[in-house]
Amino acid sequence: MIQGLRIGNYVGSGKGIYKIYALSMPQVLALQDYREDIDSQEKVFSGDSTILNPINLDSKWMKDFGFERFPWGYVKNEVLIRHSINGGGDEKFWIEVGNGLKVELQYVHQIQNLFFSLTNKELL
Repeated sequence: MIQGLRIGNYVGSGKGIYKIYALSMPQVLALQDYREDIDSQEKVFSGDSTILNPINLDSKWMKDFGFERFPWGYVKNEVLIRHSINGGGDEKFWIEVGNGLKVELQYVHQIQNLFFSLTNKELL
């Protein structure tokens, strides 16, 4: 089961990408196509949290979320997300805070939650 989900988080299930529309954890939730406006009730259906998969964070998602790319990482609303690509092409994202605290971001819902915590704005 994915930890730390909030309403508005993007998750994978089957062949689709969905937005969490409502939560009643640990098992039952409502999902909506991630392209639908959260205020609409179109394409909403119930699901079981055990069928969800986290979505891997990559450069495409960062661009889709409106982050601007710089040599040192991605920036949006003064939030800097560090980025590197290893020799095998695997991407890593992280944020550094204070005295060397480093928090890795592997999944889309993690950056959505972190961005909201830092800015009080949704990353959709």
